[in-house]
Amino acid sequence: MPDIPRPELIISVDAGSNIATVTVNGWIRFSDFEVNQMEQGLRFALTCGVWEEDDPPGDSDDHCFWFESDGGADTWSFTDGDVEADEWEDFSFSTRISASVLNKDDNDWTRNFQDEIYAQVVIWASDGGAYEEVSSVRSNRIDRRF
Repeated sequence: MPDIPRPELIISVDAGSNIATVTVNGWIRFSDFEVNQMEQGLRFALTCGVWEEDDPPGDSDDHCFWFESDGGADTWSFTDGDVEADEWEDFSFSTRISASVLNKDDNDWTRNFQDEIYAQVVIWASDGGAYEEVSSVRSNRIDRRF
């Protein structure tokens, strides 16, 4: 599986407009075997979504959004000739959204007003057919009220 160390989630909010800039930065490295497989037609892709961790642990997390461009998923694609074995390739996802999209925990019942936001980078692979999810990596978590 391609190696992705923990991606970095960065969120900044313009208080005047309540617009959040959400960015996920990371690196991916392919092994000799994976590069050889890409020479045989295997393709890899990355997508990224942002989630809010639910309380208590064990509850399903709330999906905030997928990074998108042109109406579809913002995707980083890696094919034969794009990468060298054991070389780090950087990737970045970024968007500006209303900060309210990240606000999932304003709850008078539990008195929890802090959101726990993280990103999930998903690795997909295809040998010519449909892409299938092969792995995912979670970013750091940002705890604050949005």
